[in-house]
Amino acid sequence: MKVTCEVRCNKHIGWFNSPIFFGTQQLFEMVVTQGNRVECPFGGEMINCDKSNMRFRIWDKNGEIQEFYYERDDDGKIILKTRRYRDEDETLE
Repeated sequence: MKVTCEVRCNKHIGWFNSPIFFGTQQLFEMVVTQGNRVECPFGGEMINCDKSNMRFRIWDKNGEIQEFYYERDDDGKIILKTRRYRDEDETLE
């Protein structure tokens, strides 16, 4: 089983490995991430590294990916979202 935690640079629209690793989906949900900054490997800028631009992914033995990420709802509240897929284009659930 493969597990990754990644950060998104919104300027360069790219994902890269996070220097902060949580180990489990439960820890990713529980931990508070504020004030962390990381260098974007695409452009060299320092960007925020918090749940609003991070995702946690788990690959199972069948090649399916379960992804956890945070997103703002219509009221501006940040909520945990999840999806399953086989690749970047095919959502299973």
